[in-house]
Amino acid sequence: MARASGATRFVVLNVATNLTLVQVSNAVLPYTVGVSTNQGQVTTLATNFALGEIQTTAASAIGSGNSLSTYLSTSQPTFLASQAFGLQGYTVISNSPPTNVWIQFAFTKTNGQAVVVAVTNQSGGNSGALASQVYALINTNSALQGSDGVVAEDYAVNSLGNFTFNLYARSPGYQAAAIQVFPQAYQVIMSTPQGTLTQNLSDLQPRNHLYVTTGASSLALTFPLDTTTLADGYHELTAVAYEGSDVRTETQVTVPVRSRTVP
Repeated sequence: MARASGATRFVVLNVATNLTLVQVSNAVLPYTVGVSTNQGQVTTLATNFALGEIQTTAASAIGSGNSLSTYLSTSQPTFLASQAFGLQGYTVISNSPPTNVWIQFAFTKTNGQAVVVAVTNQSGGNSGALASQVYALINTNSALQGSDGVVAEDYAVNSLGNFTFNLYARSPGYQAAAIQVFPQAYQVIMSTPQGTLTQNLSDLQPRNHLYVTTGASSLALTFPLDTTTLADGYHELTAVAYEGSDVRTETQVTVPVRSRTVP
């Protein structure tokens, strides 16, 4: 069973043997696509956040209490888009491959454009040469240098002697990280995680803050003020209070007063 929540309409298409396409249309909210084998517990396959701003509202109700003294609020009315850049790491195992081995990276950008970057070993040598060549070609491919492209960074040799690098989206946020990456290698051992640049998914998801505060919404009080100690003229009377959240934010209000001796 496939299910999409928050979507207006979805269709499951059997495109080919062992290949199923789930098509979601007219979604007005972010949604998840999941699969279940028992009509109960659902395993999430994909989550779509690429729908613009996510609105946020919060409210408090008195319930069975005598007065409303606990409040829930948001830091702002919409979720903030993440400023983190999506990434995925890759490793090429160090060895001495024969001639005519190759490494290829196929990209499908978020606008549907396909870009392929590939290198072939013509004369033997070390797999590190192939890794550094494909690393350089990714960074010099003009189709990948726009805001919807990728950049290869952090090329290094790890403690095992293998060659590592990361691919980053060139723009921040979840939507830019949705570029598809399909690496392949022939007679070269390479970690080949396929899919989006969402290794750091928790950093890419939009977020907001909820604040819980407690206290009276208004406070009526009186206090004595001996005006005989004040000189004639204008003075400022300032009241200072703390609000009931965790950070104990201080606020104050100032009222001008005039003191005058009556004969």
